[in-house]
Amino acid sequence: MDIRQLEYFISAATHLNFTKAAKECYIAQPAMSHLISAMEKQMDVQLFLRSNRAVQLTPAGESFLTDAKQIVSLFHSAVVRAQQAACTDKPRNLHISYWGAYEQFLIPELLKKFHHLYPEIAMSISQNTQKNLISDLENGMTDVVFSSAVSFQGKKNIHHYVIDYSPCCLVVYENHPFAGLDLVDPRTIGGEKIVIMDMQGSPDYLAFINGCEENGFTPNIVAESPNYENLLMMVEAEMGVTILPKCLEPFSRPGLRFLRVDWKLSNSLSVSWMKNNLNPSIPLLIDVLKKDYPLR
Repeated sequence: MDIRQLEYFISAATHLNFTKAAKECYIAQPAMSHLISAMEKQMDVQLFLRSNRAVQLTPAGESFLTDAKQIVSLFHSAVVRAQQAACTDKPRNLHISYWGAYEQFLIPELLKKFHHLYPEIAMSISQNTQKNLISDLENGMTDVVFSSAVSFQGKKNIHHYVIDYSPCCLVVYENHPFAGLDLVDPRTIGGEKIVIMDMQGSPDYLAFINGCEENGFTPNIVAESPNYENLLMMVEAEMGVTILPKCLEPFSRPGLRFLRVDWKLSNSLSVSWMKNNLNPSIPLLIDVLKKDYPLR
């Protein structure tokens, strides 16, 4: 059994669907099924319960999944550390990842300055979900992450530097009864249909739910979306209202209103990197960033 097989098993265990797992791993579905069966035979345990309707993990499969994730993570970290140990004195390529909309407008100017100072350092950029960004950072798949600071706070193995804070606003369509208000009482939001970012389980999501409950209501969430553009489109279509940071207002359509809310909810943007990542290009990038965004 090798690392690739463990990655196939993790994909199958995550999707609980061999066809989706095979597609994610770029192999045929029969090959995925055969590989899992071979693993079960080699281990002499049943990892999955299969039926015509569903695939489920057995208790043995759940236990193996936990260890398999740790093994794969350790392997990737070991590769990164070996690469870093081989060359620690000269700048190396940077892989930069980000999550949301605000970062899309912040990163280009920063990277332009960095590229002019260090043209020999190649950079790649990718977007991902908040959850995957943390995993990629810890596994050495990316060097630097731009995202909400909340998910990285408290992680002792990660440095994070807060760049900006933006208060969370209520976004409504131009004919909404609240559209003319300067300040919204959060208790009045309880009667609204709310569309929200698809981020359940994240610290940002829990902070939003707690903020609503502190003001006496449970939000009536009618739809979720992985990106803010879809939320703004739904608000403009009068399907509901949404909660977004004030910093996104310049990138919204004219017919929408970003209203201040009388609560303490805010969104923080940070840059994060692993403490054990010895890539000498990282501190160079952070130094350039700190000149434009001194510690607040």
